[in-house]
Amino acid sequence: MLDLSHSVDDVVRYNLESSGYSNYDVIQCSIDMPPILYNSIPGIVMCHNVIQHTPSVEKTAHALYKIVGTGGEFVFNCYPKNDQGILRKIRFHIIYKGIRSILSKMPFLVILIYARLMGVIRLIPFVGTVCEKLNFCVQGDVPNTKDFLDKIKRRYKATVLNTFDCYGSHEFQHHKTEKEIKQLVSELQKNPKKVLNMDKYFSRPTPIGCALRIFK
Repeated sequence: MLDLSHSVDDVVRYNLESSGYSNYDVIQCSIDMPPILYNSIPGIVMCHNVIQHTPSVEKTAHALYKIVGTGGEFVFNCYPKNDQGILRKIRFHIIYKGIRSILSKMPFLVILIYARLMGVIRLIPFVGTVCEKLNFCVQGDVPNTKDFLDKIKRRYKATVLNTFDCYGSHEFQHHKTEKEIKQLVSELQKNPKKVLNMDKYFSRPTPIGCALRIFK
C-alpha cells in the first residue's frame, strides 16, 4: 500500500492489522513517484478515488502503470468533469469552484463547520435536494436501511464526509472530461482489447465503484 499521509504509521497500519491479513507492505511516498521497480507487480495496481488528488492525473497514471508487470492490470477512476450546458457550467465553474476556492484556503475547523451545516441542511426535504443539485454539498450514495434514525445518521455522516472531502480537504482536486480520460487510456494501452469497463465507466450515472481496468 502506498500512502502520502503520515497516517501510515497509525491509522492505516491499525486498520490493516485489524483486518487479519499479514501479506502487505505499507510505504509512505507520493504515488506519482512510487519507489518500486518498473514491470515488477504481476497482479493489480489499484488507485481508487485518489488519482484526482495528485498534482497531475496523467503523470500519476503513467507512473503507476509503469510498475505493473506483464499480464497485470492498472485499475483507476477519476472525478468526471460535467460542465456541458449553461446550468452545469454555473454549477461547476461558479458554485463548486467558487466555494472550493474559498474553503480550501480556510482552517480545518471552518471547513468542518461548513460540512456539518450542509449535513443538516441536506436532511431538509426539497431544500437539501436542491442544495446538492446546485453543488453546495455532496451526499452521495447511502446504503438503504429499514431503521429510519439509522438512515438519517448515515445521510448526515455521508454528507459531512463527502462535502468536507469535495470542498476543501485536498490541495488538488482534478475533474477530467471523457475525452481527456480516453486520451490518457490510449497513451497507456494502445490495444483497446486490453482495456475493460470503458462502456460502464462512461455511462451516466456511472455504476457505484466502477473503474477502468487496463491490462499490460
